Amino acid sequence: MTINHKNNRDGQQDRLFSLLENIMHVTQLIPINARVYYLKAAGKSPMIVKQFPSTQQFQRQKLLTDHLKKFSFPTYQFLTDSDTLLQSLGEYFAIISYIEPSIRKFSFRSETDRLSGIFLLNQFHRITTSLSISEKLLFPPFDQEMKWNIRLQQFKEHLPLFNHLLRRELLDNYLTIANWSLEEMERYSKHLLHEDNVIIHGDCANHNFIRDNRGKLYLIDFDLCARALPIIDDLQYVMRILPFVNWNISSIFSIAPLKKYERHPWFLAALAFPSDVFREINRVLSNASIAVDYKLHYIRKLLVEQYERILYVYHQINFFLKKL
Repeated sequence: MTINHKNNRDGQQDRLFSLLENIMHVTQLIPINARVYYLKAAGKSPMIVKQFPSTQQFQRQKLLTDHLKKFSFPTYQFLTDSDTLLQSLGEYFAIISYIEPSIRKFSFRSETDRLSGIFLLNQFHRITTSLSISEKLLFPPFDQEMKWNIRLQQFKEHLPLFNHLLRRELLDNYLTIANWSLEEMERYSKHLLHEDNVIIHGDCANHNFIRDNRGKLYLIDFDLCARALPIIDDLQYVMRILPFVNWNISSIFSIAPLKKYERHPWFLAALAFPSDVFREINRVLSNASIAVDYKLHYIRKLLVEQYERILYVYHQINFFLKKL
């Protein structure tokens, strides 16, 4: 029996092992991260055990994956239902099927993978459209403009901590571009009215796309799923892949499923928002375990290094908007 106690947060792994031993003979329990474990048990195929913050979160995700399964969508399946959900000290654990990964990882560096990823994401949206209204309402709503307004406000509140380290022009341009983006998004929000809500994935990072040992692509991890327009996921996906096409907006619109956004003013305006920079700065400053001197050095370096590409994207966006 192998029990790796790495990340054994507050004895969570020991409690989980005891729960599992009541229903199977555990031979391996290895943490993948603080909330996910690799599980092997006698006479069974490998599995994943995942912690959920609430029964509601688990039920939403099981509803979603069960619906996806009806359409043969490639993702994992829950091997636990509400009656067999493992519980201990307010923690909830579900057992999930394990996807044996390919040696070749999915990567946004690959043009083929970038195309495969957006096709899979669009398929996910089409399938979730067929959920009933009552089922969709179980998922929290997502408002992109509100989220970014909050992120910008947090950045502004942090400014007094580091504005003396940078040229005023640089910070002014960051704020100008961010404000412009949000104002244009609001101005063009009418272009979203004809779209129907789906369930969005909410976290289009490359590690949530996984190829199995036969090369089939799967979409996993639905913790951030929400009720919103599919354009929200598409926007996040594009922001994820932009660094891998040298921030060239034209390269994005050469991808067939994304071509439609070349003349979509809301989408174009949203692409200019320096979301990743603000998120990273807010994250670092809110982390009490990081020394202040290091924080300031890191933030200055980040803002300076990202400045030219923020301007480059902004100018490209304006070029596309002028063509509308």
